[in-house]
Amino acid sequence: MIVKLTPNITDIRKPAAAAKNGGADAVSLINTINSITSVNLDTFSPEPMIDGKGSHGGYCGPAVKPIALSMVSEIARAEETRGMPISGIGGVTTWRDAAEFMALGAGNVQVCTAAMTYGFKVVQEMTTGLSRWMDEKGLKRIDEIVGRAVPNVTDWQYLNLNYVTKARIDQDKCIQCGRCYAACEDTSH
Repeated sequence: MIVKLTPNITDIRKPAAAAKNGGADAVSLINTINSITSVNLDTFSPEPMIDGKGSHGGYCGPAVKPIALSMVSEIARAEETRGMPISGIGGVTTWRDAAEFMALGAGNVQVCTAAMTYGFKVVQEMTTGLSRWMDEKGLKRIDEIVGRAVPNVTDWQYLNLNYVTKARIDQDKCIQCGRCYAACEDTSH
């Protein structure tokens, strides 16, 4: 039995542990995120509007991928759920997306929004791209990827806060927009 977890929660590790303790064979995550994408400022109703009313909906696709990756990694590295099979969901559109989910602990991924947007051929493109990348890396099996990035995920307080890195600007690509200057001067001292 695979239990699908909602992202509309404070700590994804708790329902994952409950699923494991309840006998689940695996978990899948994430589902859509409750959201209101806009408000019509003429009618003061959330969009999309039906008969003057609106409601929250499910936010999905590439925009939720960072949230999904984080939640997958939390389950993969938590002591209580470490090693539990995970199916990654949320913004999987390319082979790279699939590989990132797998590197953070997902044994497989699921695709919905990308298939709805680009058709089922997107899955073939993903498998072809993943296969090519694995060949380039000398990887033979998916299990050589699964969880490989998990040891490199930590909580921010364990990072080396004395580590210094500096932005490098490629002057040949610079369009003179001034954003880097404003960001650094106004907020990043």
